[in-house]
Amino acid sequence: MDEVNLPSTELTLLLSTLAAAVESFPVDDNSFHSRKDYPDPVDAQVQLVKLAREKQVSPNAFIHSFHDYLDRSLNGPHCVGTESEDLKELVRHYEFFNSTSGAGVQIEPLSIPTSTPPLVSGPDEGEYWLSPKTKELLINAKHLNFDDNWKPYTDADRKTPEWQDRVGHLLNDMDDWNPSDEPDPADYYHQRCVLLYRILAYVPPGTLYDRVVSAWVATFAASSLQWDNPPEWYFEVSKFLEFSKKDKEKPTPAAAIVPLKNSSNSYLHALGVLAEFLQ
Repeated sequence: MDEVNLPSTELTLLLSTLAAAVESFPVDDNSFHSRKDYPDPVDAQVQLVKLAREKQVSPNAFIHSFHDYLDRSLNGPHCVGTESEDLKELVRHYEFFNSTSGAGVQIEPLSIPTSTPPLVSGPDEGEYWLSPKTKELLINAKHLNFDDNWKPYTDADRKTPEWQDRVGHLLNDMDDWNPSDEPDPADYYHQRCVLLYRILAYVPPGTLYDRVVSAWVATFAASSLQWDNPPEWYFEVSKFLEFSKKDKEKPTPAAAIVPLKNSSNSYLHALGVLAEFLQ
């Protein structure tokens, strides 16, 4: 905490942006407390509040937004498949919030339910890769794993100029692909993120890696889902932070964080600052 070099003005913007984003967080307890490779969300919230008070920045709006999100998680309906597998484990997070985060803020303690919250059916899953353009892109993406004779590439093969040319051609084809080419902008967004993950998974750090990361961040910034359906939009953003790691035991690489911090999109910028803070 003492090593954090975050100006008060930037911290104020970060907390304001996060407060607005948290208001639209979906209820999904499995994601909330089962990610072992990321900091505990409540602990991260406590760290931010502590930092804000040290820098004499008001964290009240952020605390209230996080409180409301936890209250929805505890007492609101959950989609089937995202409910907590262990209510006691879930409640532990909220009891910790009650004992730490509200200090000095007029806020009601979270009420702890005595039974599992109600469940509702989730939306039907859409079908991807149906348009001629996406079918072609998917085949080209598969050919980053297999050559033209469907023989698997080795790690040595992926270091050759020929393989890297395949990556470049796929990225060029994706540059010529637009949301209007698909019947649903959400389908375009998710398919594009899937393709970028397929590429990033095999590209070593360097120029190509940086190009893939930049294309992914630009995809987030350009997607209308950030306003139309923020939880669905953020699902892919969270996957980006996971997939950008070559080693799950190591921090998110600077090559992934810097484009987020440099983004003109206020939420992506805040996410980059937060990701760096939580390293």
